[in-house]
Amino acid sequence: RRTVESGIIGVFDFRVDRQITGANEAFLGMLGIREADVRAGRVNSRDLTPDRWHALDDAKFAEVVKTGVALQWEKEFLRPDGSTVPVLVAKALLEGSTDEGIALCLDISDRKGAERERERLLVMERDARIEAERATQLRDDVLAIVAPDLRNPVHTIGMAASLLIDLPLGKAAQEKQIAIIHRSARGMDRLIDDLLDLVR
Repeated sequence: RRTVESGIIGVFDFRVDRQITGANEAFLGMLGIREADVRAGRVNSRDLTPDRWHALDDAKFAEVVKTGVALQWEKEFLRPDGSTVPVLVAKALLEGSTDEGIALCLDISDRKGAERERERLLVMERDARIEAERATQLRDDVLAIVAPDLRNPVHTIGMAASLLIDLPLGKAAQEKQIAIIHRSARGMDRLIDDLLDLVR
């Protein structure tokens, strides 16, 4: 009685025809139904159960009829406004009865919300990882393309500088090698600017 009256858990009385014959305040508040409707016989658990849960509900009711007990299972109940509340339910026939029983009903909305949030975070983490891998691959692809483009002017500058240092060149030949170095350096500078734009 203290458990029923505490409001910790929804409790309702039922018949095997799915009629709800009594309920505590916690259950009534959870589903948004009126005690007067329960007393008038207008509340049936099948009507409160969305279609997608009917097969499981039928199996659990068959289990209650056969064994006297149906241990906890998850389902949803419909509220009068059309919204649903996820619940954990357990049922048992009253001692010596084949027709009447009592059910315990726990609102698990918070747990379901936490599960949905966890799933959302996992999806976000997976998407971020995929994006990071894509960015890394793009970076590697760009480096693979750019490395030869940077290496060629570096080799050209190196060769021109070696000629200037190692060989006695006339003024015209020196100016030609200096022009090659200057042109290659400008090309590298443009390529580096393009890379910086890409990074930005």
